[in-house]
Amino acid sequence: MPAVPDIALEQPGLITVSEDLRKQLGLVPGMSLVVEAANGGIRLRVKRRPTHLVYESHVLVFTGELLDKETDFVAEDRDQRMATLVQQ
Repeated sequence: MPAVPDIALEQPGLITVSEDLRKQLGLVPGMSLVVEAANGGIRLRVKRRPTHLVYESHVLVFTGELLDKETDFVAEDRDQRMATLVQQ
C-alpha cells in the first residue's frame, strides 16, 4: 500500500496536513502558517504569535483566550478554595 502523504493540496488554496504530522508539530486549528519559497519548493512555518503571558504586579497572568471553552478554570479554582475555607 502506498504511503499517505503528510501534506496534500486538495484544491487551490487548501492544504491538508496529516493528523500524525499535526500532532508531531503541535499544530492546532486556528494557527497561522507562513508559506515561503525555498530551494525550488515551499516551506511552511508557524507564524509567531505574541505571547499571552504577561507579568502584572509580579504575578504571571494569561491574557489570551482559552481553546477549551467548556472549562472555567477560574471558577473551578475559586470553588476549591472556598470548599477548603469552609472545612476549616
